[in-house]
Amino acid sequence: MFPGDPVMLAIAGAVLGLLIGSFLNVVIHRLPIMMERDWAQQCAEFKGETPPAFEPLSLARPRSRCPRCGHSITALENIPVISWLLLRGRCKGCTAPISLRYPLIEAVTGLLFALAAWHFGFTAAGLGAVVLIAALLALTGAHPSEETRHYAITALTRALFMGKITRLGAPAESAAAAFEIGLLSIAPHALSLPLETLIRKLGLSATSARALGTHTSPEGAMLQLAYACDNNDAEALAVYSRQLDIPLHQISVAYLDSLIAASALDAALH
Repeated sequence: MFPGDPVMLAIAGAVLGLLIGSFLNVVIHRLPIMMERDWAQQCAEFKGETPPAFEPLSLARPRSRCPRCGHSITALENIPVISWLLLRGRCKGCTAPISLRYPLIEAVTGLLFALAAWHFGFTAAGLGAVVLIAALLALTGAHPSEETRHYAITALTRALFMGKITRLGAPAESAAAAFEIGLLSIAPHALSLPLETLIRKLGLSATSARALGTHTSPEGAMLQLAYACDNNDAEALAVYSRQLDIPLHQISVAYLDSLIAASALDAALH
């Protein structure tokens, strides 16, 4: 019987995986664009501006096409792996190279689906395995811009650092408040948003507002210390180290630990 035949299940899993892999390529390419457009519109509304208009885009429409010449990909040009090989990795319309990522995602998905079907069989565990494989491959293939990754690493590094120096004795209201200030410190620049608007829209506490606004406060001094670490500003480091009464070597260790942790999380996700 087919459900009990591991070889036939593996073959079926491979075919299904190839087809799902082809769809994952669409998800990997389009979903970040869709999310960035949605964020851009939300940010514009947040700032009271007219949201930008974009060409309609979803996972289903419009049809896949060459980003260089606009050639619509036909069904025969969209057969997983085989079409890429027959086209020799080039667009039929303009001969622009087609990334190796496309057949690679399809082939890997097919292989992993086949292994899951062989190992788990026609069971709920097998279904769960293929769903997890597809989700992980989609996440693995998606690549945010370098600028976005830089903002995320910087924000997380500052947040972790400010939490650490609070535990080292910096006179902050709380480690949680220091973490929030560090995390939000990149937002005005990343979102091109006036600080006053950010404070008002998010309803930030007076403590956070003072620190982000560079007013004199313990948290403000901690944030300036984080900026000094970002820029490797020895003079400012010395000034805020004395003001917060934290030895420079402890500050250096705390910042390095925070940067390593933020970078490791970024690497694990991308």
